[in-house]
Amino acid sequence: MQPSAQKAQSYGAGSAEYGNIMLEIISKCLPDDPTANLNAAAAMIDNGEYATAKRYLSKYGDTPQVWNNMGAILLLEDDPDGAQALLEKVSAAGIKEAAHNLDKLKKKRAGDIRMKRYQQQ
Repeated sequence: MQPSAQKAQSYGAGSAEYGNIMLEIISKCLPDDPTANLNAAAAMIDNGEYATAKRYLSKYGDTPQVWNNMGAILLLEDDPDGAQALLEKVSAAGIKEAAHNLDKLKKKRAGDIRMKRYQQQ
């Protein structure tokens, strides 16, 4: 493991520091590696940096893994219809992670319905 990767691990996956170090490693060492870009996108999604995540996903291609991550981003950006279309494609492709994101989508829609009812009272 490279020294910078060890340092990133010391902060813990999901931390802003981890994401920043991993981005530095990827941009310098693995700029065209699909898996590295997919992992960088996941780190950016965890950090709430959706535009950066989309940039990394665009390097990975048109695959179910990209659709799943893009669906998650759309869900977080409050586009449940766009998220649903992508996540259903992912589910049809047999990617297990789609079930988790589809469950989040279902809960979001239920919450939106409750909020709408509350606002109408």
